[in-house]
Amino acid sequence: MRSSYGKSFRAPTFNDLYWKAGGNPNLKPERSLSFDAGVVSSLRFFGILHLELNYFSIDTRDRIVWTPGGGGVWSPKNISAVESKGMEAEARWVYDLVEAGFDGAVSLTLNSTWMNTTKQSEDYPGDPTNGKQLIYIPRQMVNATGAIRFEPLTFFVQQSWISFRYTTEVNDRFLPHYMVTSAAVKYSLQAGPLTLSTKLEVTNLFNASYQVIALYPMPLREFRGTLGVEL
Repeated sequence: MRSSYGKSFRAPTFNDLYWKAGGNPNLKPERSLSFDAGVVSSLRFFGILHLELNYFSIDTRDRIVWTPGGGGVWSPKNISAVESKGMEAEARWVYDLVEAGFDGAVSLTLNSTWMNTTKQSEDYPGDPTNGKQLIYIPRQMVNATGAIRFEPLTFFVQQSWISFRYTTEVNDRFLPHYMVTSAAVKYSLQAGPLTLSTKLEVTNLFNASYQVIALYPMPLREFRGTLGVEL
């Protein structure tokens, strides 16, 4: 079992202060107190299974949050007190294929986060946003990833699920949950001290229609190709 306690300080960025049509030069710095505790375990189960569970709590003063205003212009502001509490869980299974006669491995990873991030202050008596979830922060996120490595090729598949997100500070409107699948194949080649690689990736494999920000649809299926050099 492990635990930690910490303090953090974040000054407003240049964009926070001076972004044209939205910046706020009167912002105060963020100050946070955080605590987390967790347990980690590993066991053999047709390979190695890693398990991890964490609890976290973050109290923030003068949190900087960008919110939409009139005419569709977003602007940052300070929220006097914000409380974030939640759990993170992860299970990762790895099986080495050497015993099966292959130079590679199979891995499966499942992780999830449950989180409440709520305003804990009133801007005025009877403020209806007090105690409400901050906008565009999901209460739950789940990711499942599978990878198969047969040197020099590696195949990846990832499935992501994001819960609903409120779009108003009084929590009376929200965007529905969405699920997106991505896949990729990577080829790596060792050339002396250099590692050369090429990667082909497809995002939103099944053309899911969703929005991360209200009224801004995300792209449908996309194909990408990248070349890399590592020393």
